[in-house]
Amino acid sequence: DPEPWFGHRLKMFSLAVSDAAAVAEIDALALLSPSGADLLVNGDFSQGTARWLGVAQSYFDPWHLDNLALEVLVERGLVGLLALVALFGYAFWQLLWGSARGQPLAPYLAAALFAVLLVGLVSSVMDVPRVVFLFYLMMLWSLPSMNFRKGSMLDCDACVKNK
Repeated sequence: DPEPWFGHRLKMFSLAVSDAAAVAEIDALALLSPSGADLLVNGDFSQGTARWLGVAQSYFDPWHLDNLALEVLVERGLVGLLALVALFGYAFWQLLWGSARGQPLAPYLAAALFAVLLVGLVSSVMDVPRVVFLFYLMMLWSLPSMNFRKGSMLDCDACVKNK
């Protein structure tokens, strides 16, 4: 088959051993097309592990929601999603233009919350309780009721002077 003008289509071949205590020894693989052509490049491992990516630390759950917005929508409903979006918006507003804007921690809190949004596009951030706790703690620190008063625990100048 001639290669299409937009490039070749990426393919993936996957093997899994479902028993964690089991050992699998693989030395030659073949995946044949209907015409009999081998579709795997380096299926005999003659070039070492070239074109093979050994992944042992991940587990794919097909029912798992890997998107923060979709996860919150399904688990907490539309009201929960709107509340989280409003909280994100309010926290960013406070950190970028509001009462916390000039504080030393503000850019770091804004960057951390933005990182949560970025990771939330492709993964779940609500699965690990410690991560969720830190996420909501950063949100709490961004609110005006937790503003950066002189002498408070969030006053970085006071932290440095106390050392």
